[in-house]
Amino acid sequence: MAPPNKFSEQAQQSAQAADQLLDSQLEQLKALTGEQIDNLRIKVSDQELYDRLVAVVQDATQRNLSLAQLLGNIKSLGGEAISLAKEVLSIG
Repeated sequence: MAPPNKFSEQAQQSAQAADQLLDSQLEQLKALTGEQIDNLRIKVSDQELYDRLVAVVQDATQRNLSLAQLLGNIKSLGGEAISLAKEVLSIG
């Protein structure tokens, strides 16, 4: 087994820092009230389409799809989904 190098040590440190940041953010999210969560939700005119769009993105994440595949899946939902995706991206 090769001795650790500078890059693997930096990668390990970066991973630990990311874990700590994510843990902190998760704790903050867990502390939110129902009203605070409702205020964070994106207001959309077509909730059903938004839910389908979220499902497509979640599926792409779980399957580790490329951006091109994700865009193709969003396009398959139709023009309104593309517009909604652009709207959601502009809000975030």
